[in-house]
Amino acid sequence: MRILHLTTSNKFFPMAYCSFERKFPGQNTIWIRGDVGSSEGVVKTEGGRVFNLFDIFCFFFRRHVKEYDLVILHSLDPAWFPVLIKLSRYAKIAWIGWGFDYYSYIKTGRREFLLDKTYSLFQASRKNAINNPIQAVKNFLSKVILSFFKNKSLPLIDSISTVIKEDYDLICGAGILKRVPPYLPWNYGTLEGDLVGSFIGQRVDGQKILLGNSADYTNNHIEAIDFLSMLDVSSDVVLPLSYGDLNYRDYVSSYATQKLGCRARILTDFIPIDEYISMLKSCGYAIMNHKRQQALGNIVIMLYLGARIFLRSENPVYTCLVRDGAILNTINDLSRNPGLLKKPLTDSEVRKNIAVLEMRWSEQAIDNKTLELVRYHVGQQRGYMAARVHCDT
Repeated sequence: MRILHLTTSNKFFPMAYCSFERKFPGQNTIWIRGDVGSSEGVVKTEGGRVFNLFDIFCFFFRRHVKEYDLVILHSLDPAWFPVLIKLSRYAKIAWIGWGFDYYSYIKTGRREFLLDKTYSLFQASRKNAINNPIQAVKNFLSKVILSFFKNKSLPLIDSISTVIKEDYDLICGAGILKRVPPYLPWNYGTLEGDLVGSFIGQRVDGQKILLGNSADYTNNHIEAIDFLSMLDVSSDVVLPLSYGDLNYRDYVSSYATQKLGCRARILTDFIPIDEYISMLKSCGYAIMNHKRQQALGNIVIMLYLGARIFLRSENPVYTCLVRDGAILNTINDLSRNPGLLKKPLTDSEVRKNIAVLEMRWSEQAIDNKTLELVRYHVGQQRGYMAARVHCDT
């Protein structure tokens, strides 16, 4: 059996590769999307081949495409649409979603994910972009071309693994996709090897407040900053803004400094993961004002370290983790009782949260999901059928 992984250059894929190699050693091949003639930014994983769309017409593609039993899409990058049309003739296709690549099949626009002040800011930024006619034409042509390939390639996908099952349910309920592939559970990263790593067994040791995870409008920073500025709380507020929209980052940085003064701790530079987790340890509390599934890696790490976390009740991550038994609070809880920002979790509550996380993100749990995913697709030929979920169940 041979498994082909289609990916971009990113920090998440090596987590997946390790699990697939543990369960299916020596059976994994990697194609990394790159620009024509470029090999920069390649994932540092042995055996990766930089691939671009012109390679579809090359001899190596026609020769090797028949060798694979299963193709794993690590996020549905639009560049893969024409590739899928070719590959689907010979192999099963599994789509492992990241969130951003399938949220357009849940909502058709950003309005549903943004609070009022943040949405006004987003609209203002869009007007500036629309004023550039050349960019507007490029965007239109891009949408037309992508729509053509998307309509042909999406029906060819044999399974989808959303970040959490609740996202899959939202896709089914939205009705934007005419056909939604069966759901198979799978997640990036293990507690032991990727998410917590050398910090296993350690706990938060500070009172700072973590706010959001990126410079993306969906963090709804403005409303959260307004709320925190009205509370009688002296703790520093840490805002990670190292990636995302640069204009939004600058606005949030200025707004946070204006409203929170010297309590605002703005992070705009990328730092090593161990240094980042050390910073998270100083935050006994985390506020994630997203309306959609986002920042799950940060949430998992903070829960493991013992932080008290506040999520919006409409965020499907809240539904998912509370259903599993995790101890979380809502933003509404905090509005009713701001004193929760001075009340850490008890030891028993922290232990319960860790047990919930281990059910989903331990190395054994992730490897079992990898095994089931591959067996579902390739094992069908041998009479094996793994448990799966359809929209109509």
